[in-house]
Amino acid sequence: MCPNVPTNPPLSGVYRDEFINHRKLVWDLSDPRITSHHLENAIPMALLYWTREKERIINNLQELEIRVPVQLEAKAYCLFLQKKLFNPALLTINIIFAGGPQDEDNPVFPQDWHDLIIAPPPTIEQIQQIMAEANLPIPQGLLFYQNVSNMAAGVVQGRIFGLKVLTINLAQQTVTVEVGDADGGLGLQVNNWRAETAMTDAQLLQAIATERVNPANAVLELYAIKEEHYLESKVLSLIATGGNLPEPWEFIIGGSVFFQFPVITTRNGRSRYIDILARSGNAPVVIELKVASNHSDESEYYFQAIGQAMSYAGYLKGALHNEDFGGLGIQFNNIKPTVLFPQFSIQHNYLQVFFVNLTTALNSKLNANNNLGHYTVNLGAWQQNRTVTF
Repeated sequence: MCPNVPTNPPLSGVYRDEFINHRKLVWDLSDPRITSHHLENAIPMALLYWTREKERIINNLQELEIRVPVQLEAKAYCLFLQKKLFNPALLTINIIFAGGPQDEDNPVFPQDWHDLIIAPPPTIEQIQQIMAEANLPIPQGLLFYQNVSNMAAGVVQGRIFGLKVLTINLAQQTVTVEVGDADGGLGLQVNNWRAETAMTDAQLLQAIATERVNPANAVLELYAIKEEHYLESKVLSLIATGGNLPEPWEFIIGGSVFFQFPVITTRNGRSRYIDILARSGNAPVVIELKVASNHSDESEYYFQAIGQAMSYAGYLKGALHNEDFGGLGIQFNNIKPTVLFPQFSIQHNYLQVFFVNLTTALNSKLNANNNLGHYTVNLGAWQQNRTVTF
């Protein structure tokens, strides 16, 4: 093996390669600097490396062998999930574990998750009634969310443009106004602000909504935090209202109380949550969003979205390939991974070319009905006033 991968992003110098007969690439993950993010992006980065660094025609790549060291085996389940999206007639992917072979069985979607997800969600009218009885407004940008970890308890979370501001207990018909994590720095700042101004819960919600949309005269600078959740809330609203989107996305489940869909991408069964699960016709769409404002390496952070979206899509395809939630006509075999983020900044604008090349390379090897979609939001409009345009 020769560690000859260049260090310029998005290909950090942690992957090791070997070419065999100009048709096979061996991708070695034994470098001790390999993280879970590198692991999850190993397959996409191998294809980008083949086309970019060696100037090889992607159609010539017929076999990809990934060698996983013992210390990463527990986290490598995501590679099996991503493999489910590829057309084996176009690319054979072999995953070699140093500790011996591992099963590639279809993942399991837990029955209790299934039962909760198909149960009728609370209606927006129920939520509005509880808010009214608590004498609380529903200011601009306040959306309501459920995820599988708190559905059984009847808990709904409220976020103003992605910032958590309250929790609703459906059984008790109560609302608790609490910004961010109770013991986090933001929560303490808001509590201090509230004590200094003697604001009521209703006034606090209105003040937060104002700060989230207008950075002028801001007290806590809430405009700039939780940007990924902010983008998520804007895209959710566009889907709910039939706004201007790159595809005619609709919700599979919910639409007024938004549902956070769980996936499992590791052997230990720990759940992760898809940013947005939508549908385009009868095809589910996994949408992974990124905003790199607080990350030192913008390029690597955005490229992480690809591996995540593919892992999530592979999990749902494997676990729910025979599922049709409530007769909705959804075909999880046709699930499409999609990434969405603001345009690259000026200093990294050249990376857009690499991103397009990577998408093209992946789609030449993926099943046609599992192709990767990628869309960028106008950076200037986003930074100026959080407008989402494509």
